[in-house]
Amino acid sequence: ANTAVTRGRITIETIDALRRSMRTVPRTFARECLGWWDDPVGTADAAIAPDAWERCRLDDAYPPEDPVLVLDVSPTRSFATILAAGTAVDGRHHVEVTSRDGVGDWRPGTDWVLPRFGELAEALPNATVRMLAKSQASAFAAKIEQLGLAVDLVPMGDYPAMCAAFVSAVETGAVVHLGGEALAASVAAGVLVDVGEEQARW
Repeated sequence: ANTAVTRGRITIETIDALRRSMRTVPRTFARECLGWWDDPVGTADAAIAPDAWERCRLDDAYPPEDPVLVLDVSPTRSFATILAAGTAVDGRHHVEVTSRDGVGDWRPGTDWVLPRFGELAEALPNATVRMLAKSQASAFAAKIEQLGLAVDLVPMGDYPAMCAAFVSAVETGAVVHLGGEALAASVAAGVLVDVGEEQARW
């Protein structure tokens, strides 16, 4: 059920450890590790249309030299992701999941997060790491700063507008990406939610 195991990205022992850590929340384990999806939302609820996202794909996009790194951690800390974003050579916004030796930084657990940021701090010493304030990711802020990277905590109140701006950028073709399973899955899961009196896109 988990193609990351058959591709050698994670081990069956990791899956076993995740199952034990989520023994009281089997549905979460099924979603995180077994490819179990909730009922699909209608296209009217989708924040980003799949064809709009695919139009932004550019296989020969060149990663920006001074990206902003982004850390996201799932509420249960069962998964974490590191992204890089910056201005591409043509002026558009480039986004991608960071990787090393073909292994994407979209992995189970969080034990790997700080060692990976240690590597990124050596490769990108001037990078800023952005994360949502009061999130699971923000728990890593102080230790990431100790590695020499600047940290920018995004206030919760600013998040809906940032999400809406990203959706608009995708719709207008102002974003480029290299494709990949992690980003595609995230885009597919994005839906419209009510925020206050207006509807914002997440």
